[in-house]
Amino acid sequence: MENQNIIEEIAKMKSVEIGEHFIIAGCDGKSFSRNNPYHFRKDGLYDCNGDESSYAFMELIKGTATIKRRFWKPKNHDKYHFVDVTGLQEIAYFSDEYITDVINYKLGNCFRTEEELSDNKESILSLLKSDEIFK
Repeated sequence: MENQNIIEEIAKMKSVEIGEHFIIAGCDGKSFSRNNPYHFRKDGLYDCNGDESSYAFMELIKGTATIKRRFWKPKNHDKYHFVDVTGLQEIAYFSDEYITDVINYKLGNCFRTEEELSDNKESILSLLKSDEIFK
């Protein structure tokens, strides 16, 4: 039987990409560890210090910890898609110096593709129209 590295498959099952940073939380939703954020490499799970974390990896596999994705943040001048408060899908070029872009990022309203935006449009619209963001 041939040994097989399945880290990439596990990352995909957990809806993250190799190298993407994310938070690991316990079942109670609170931060799992002071070593957040974590990320997968092809050879394992690593914490913010660059140390391999087999304990956190096992907790993810057992289901006693979960991944909380961080919002994607475009680099300056990167194109991104967002939805405005009226429901229109828009395109912009990100700038750390433009308040609308910063607010969109903080709200999780920056998407790489139109399809990704479409998949999340209703939840973003709900957030934009609620008072929850001010609590």
